[in-house]
Amino acid sequence: MTFGKENTKELRPILSKVSLILNSRLSSIKKAANLLLKDLREHKISNDAVFDIRIAFEEALVNAIKHGNKLNAKLKVFISWEVSSRRVAITISDEGKGFDYRRLPNPLAKGNINKPGGRGVFIIRRFMDKVSFLDCGRTVKMIKLIRK
Repeated sequence: MTFGKENTKELRPILSKVSLILNSRLSSIKKAANLLLKDLREHKISNDAVFDIRIAFEEALVNAIKHGNKLNAKLKVFISWEVSSRRVAITISDEGKGFDYRRLPNPLAKGNINKPGGRGVFIIRRFMDKVSFLDCGRTVKMIKLIRK
């Protein structure tokens, strides 16, 4: 798994690499998040980084299940993460129709501030260091840099 033109020497050694496939049920989020949190804690990732990663991870899963796969339990969500001493990289893909991530309204704009939704991608971008969308918005790749 690669994310842009990063120096692979900095990414070694890979401490763990995990892949999961979930049915599109909101109840699956807690189970997946608990597995990720356990992995992060086993590798002594700081509490601050774990907090940020958890918020972004759960938000991305909600988006994939609810907005991407439209809560259709027959559709799958594909998750992978890789933990190294310098970063945590997470990829989440759904089987939905995708979305134009470039045309999302600013949730802080005056007309949007009181709307009940529309903040998921904004939150993900705030809590992770790098975020990119692929496959017409069906895949999100997120990276949290680990600062020592």
